[in-house]
Amino acid sequence: MIFFPVIELNNLIGWTSLNSFPPNNWEIVRPKKFYAYLLFIENDQWKSKLIKTLESYENFYFDQNDINKITNSKSIKILCLSKSKIKDRSDFLPLIDFQTTSLPTWRASIGLKNNTHSSNYQGEIIPFGNKSSFLTFAPFIQNHNANLENYLIFCNLEKSTDRRYGQMNFSTLSNPEEKLKTVDVQNNKANIINLDDINYLKDDVPLISCNNMAGLPIFASINKITNAISIEHTHPGASFVVHGNRWVAQKILKEIWQDRIKDR
Repeated sequence: MIFFPVIELNNLIGWTSLNSFPPNNWEIVRPKKFYAYLLFIENDQWKSKLIKTLESYENFYFDQNDINKITNSKSIKILCLSKSKIKDRSDFLPLIDFQTTSLPTWRASIGLKNNTHSSNYQGEIIPFGNKSSFLTFAPFIQNHNANLENYLIFCNLEKSTDRRYGQMNFSTLSNPEEKLKTVDVQNNKANIINLDDINYLKDDVPLISCNNMAGLPIFASINKITNAISIEHTHPGASFVVHGNRWVAQKILKEIWQDRIKDR
């Protein structure tokens, strides 16, 4: 199942733009109409709100202002496309009638904006298992300019609404054992973490890990003078594996680095 988050950050407006047509013309030749839903957690259940019916080859835009008219839930907010209607409420993340693509994956434009600037990337999110872990290298942190604010938006999505927490550690590639910052993160939420107090050196490659929770890492930088915005996300280690079983390689990479991160 593939979903499309609407992210948030301080006083910026999160927005998501998705298409009712696939990114290629050979996996799904004739796309049908879709129901566009907003999903969020309310009263310990997933709530599904039908937003719009999309015909083939339509674009759909939705932002934080639209969400505020529907809910004040603090959970993650996600959009989805479904060929059939889904239940209004469910104890677990609802199954959707949606055929995705693989080369490339069906994605949306996920962004942040203010009155003068906007930035986005192409992405999606899938539900993570509650025993999954997280590991990423983060060269996108722009810590070399005092006029910039840097944040990590760590988006977790799980099928169950049961609330739980993980512990995220920040270190460096050159010294993974030294934890520069540790924060708690919550499942089914877009966790916002300020990175400026870590004081990474200019040549440091940040190493970020969480042993008991996986998620989508989105890095955002905001210029305090011009209000310019930059966002990007890092890919899992498996994305750099060309031959063989990518996810076995991912598991091995995680084990190697998480062993180095452990307390000595």
